[in-house]
Amino acid sequence: MLYFRAMNACKKRGSMEILTMLGCTPPRLCRLFWRGSLICALSTSIPGAVAVTIMECRDADGTFSYRDACPPDSKRIGSMHLGSATARRPSKEEVAKAHPVTLFVVPECDTCDLVRLLLQKRGIPFAERDVERDPSLQRELRELSGATKVPTVLIGREAMPGFDRGLLQQRLTEVGYPLETVPADR
Repeated sequence: MLYFRAMNACKKRGSMEILTMLGCTPPRLCRLFWRGSLICALSTSIPGAVAVTIMECRDADGTFSYRDACPPDSKRIGSMHLGSATARRPSKEEVAKAHPVTLFVVPECDTCDLVRLLLQKRGIPFAERDVERDPSLQRELRELSGATKVPTVLIGREAMPGFDRGLLQQRLTEVGYPLETVPADR
């Protein structure tokens, strides 16, 4: 009975073909497959993550799940600690080299000023390009973002036209820029 519940859980996740190809028939192997997938996903999708603990939970129906904390109606089966508290984060200079920031602007643009201020407050090094009177920069901006909208922030090779503070903050954090701010003038 437990075997069928485990296989149904795998089917719900849309990976029955993968499990069959891998020969994942006993429930334990199915659980190990999902545990390995989770570790792989976490290790590649959390940039700058230092450590995380994952709980293996089982509910009353026997369905397994992996979470940061088990729900009240489930039992903790085990846990895994991923990462290390002593892991080194890349320096701002290393992040800037891997993901340089370029700000495309025009003069007297209030929104451009807001983006510039945000980057300065976070202490993020950036290059600024004025596209108002330079056709070659306008062409470059159009190729990168599909439009000549300003402000446009280029983070590495990803163009972000317009200004969405939350999205910009999130993307800068995702690529590894620290959240630190520059101290206010005294």
